[in-house]
Parts: sequence; structure tokens; C-alpha cells
Amino acid sequence: MYVPEDRRCSRGDGWGVTTVAPVPKNLALASNGGTIANSSSNGANYPAAAAINGIRHPNALHDAGGTWLPLGWSSPEWLEATFVSTKNISEISVIFMRDSSVDTTNPTLSDTGASFIATAFNIQYWDGDSWEAVPGTTVSGNDKIWRQFTGLSINTTKIRWNFVTPGVSGTVVVCEVEALGI
Repeated sequence: MYVPEDRRCSRGDGWGVTTVAPVPKNLALASNGGTIANSSSNGANYPAAAAINGIRHPNALHDAGGTWLPLGWSSPEWLEATFVSTKNISEISVIFMRDSSVDTTNPTLSDTGASFIATAFNIQYWDGDSWEAVPGTTVSGNDKIWRQFTGLSINTTKIRWNFVTPGVSGTVVVCEVEALGI
């Protein structure tokens, strides 16, 4: 008996089956269930929650809850993102505020700054018992607004960004932290 092509069954032999890999998403985002803790905050206008709101260029919102600013400076100042469950993290980023508060363009990996960046920092992950260094994420001499670390494969429930040395302003201002994974 003839069966039209659009009515045939594949019998599980793989014909016409396409496998799609999951697309990594920013698991630190509040909208993806991420939560954030911090070492200190310079008041309600500079909450840690601003670092996981998905806005990479909030310079115009700096004094209105758009960035995280620690209280004074006590090294290290830190932000810690917690995920809803253990996740595999493949990429981690931090985006600092630009030197010019009127520049609200999205940052690029080549953009530089001096005032509100961390010139030295490191990133850690929680292994269930203690904080461990994320390989290749200890930075000194930084002048970049956006630092991105790719090619990672870390299973964890938390990521911590430790800001050791501030830029010329004497503090660090963070627009966004990101932890991409599945």
C-alpha cells in the first residue's frame, strides 16, 4: 500500500531528526532566578540588584539604582550571584561603569576606562565547601570596561567577583555581572 511522504513514520531511525544544543543564558539575571549578595553598598541608590538587571549601559541611571557601588573601599569588595540550582557555567563577565556618565551606548570588549573599573580582580566559584578560583580570571592591570571570560566549564551554584584594586576614582562601579550557562 502506498503512504504519502508526509504521513510516513520514522520508526526512531534518526531520519529527519535534528538535535539542537541548549542556548546558554545569563543565569545571574534576576529574571532567570539569580540572586545577588554583596560586601557592602553605598545606599539604596546603588543596590547590588542593579548588577543583575540585564542593563549593561546604565550610566544615565547611575544615581538612581542603575549600578552597584560599594560603601567606601575595603579590599576586596565583592558581588556574589547565586543560581536556582547547580549550573554549568561556560562564560563569565563583569561590566564596569564608563568614565563618562553621558555615554549610554552598549559597551564593547575593546572599550577602556580608568575611573570606575577594577584594575585588579578575580572570580571564584563555590565548589560546595569553599571558594575556588575560576581558572584564568585573576586580572591585574585592567583598563577594560567589559571583561569577558569564555571557554569555561564550571559546575556550581554561585559565582563571586572579588574587586581588589579600584580605578583612579578610588572605587569600583559595576553595571552588570553575567554568568552564562545551562
